[in-house]
Amino acid sequence: MPLTMNQEVFITCAVTGSGSTQERSPHVPRSPAQIAESAIAAARAGAAIVHCHVREPESGKPSRDLAYYREVTERIRESETDVVLNLTAAWGATLSLAPPNIPCPRLQAPT
Repeated sequence: MPLTMNQEVFITCAVTGSGSTQERSPHVPRSPAQIAESAIAAARAGAAIVHCHVREPESGKPSRDLAYYREVTERIRESETDVVLNLTAAWGATLSLAPPNIPCPRLQAPT
């Protein structure tokens, strides 16, 4: 049986790259606004999914700050761009669905 190419594809864009990419390129977005802008641009260019980490805006280091995730999400939603938003906390993060008064020590940003 001959192989045929599947023409139905989904493009995923890893907006902030992997790990500590700030040293590799000054063009990697850092702030929530920059991350959202990059995600929106990727979607408008054809990406069906945008994979986003958040970073400390000043240093570019990985972050797990929920306020940054919220801002990225709100900016993308407000743009009314049709894209699947894949937020990730990578870097060994744990997703905690516990109430806010129950601390999860693994939600602190790596040093």
